[in-house]
Amino acid sequence: MAFHVGSVPRPVGLLLIDLQRAFVDGIWRAYLPDEEVEPIKKSFQNCATLLRTGLNNVPTLMTRCPFGGSDFELHDSVASVVDKIRDTLSNPAHLSCRPMDSENGLSSNCSKRESILW
Repeated sequence: MAFHVGSVPRPVGLLLIDLQRAFVDGIWRAYLPDEEVEPIKKSFQNCATLLRTGLNNVPTLMTRCPFGGSDFELHDSVASVVDKIRDTLSNPAHLSCRPMDSENGLSSNCSKRESILW
């Protein structure tokens, strides 16, 4: 089923959770069999496709779990789209990157989780 922004009643938002390299190429990947990684990779690609459709009027929140090194980075399929969105925003106030903590509704074991909101 295709997603059409105009067909969704307002208010609506999009939450994308932990679309990171760790799950398909990094530390978590080492513990998962191929048949579990492929659907994750496909879902990252689907999220990138959805973001490319131009969800300009849909508030979007992305989170990243606190992994070290390149595991913290967004998966390549998503990173390029997010970078493009950041570059094309005419008003920097629409983009917010901040650490999230238990005051923001997350458990203390995720206190260094980052969120990206636009």
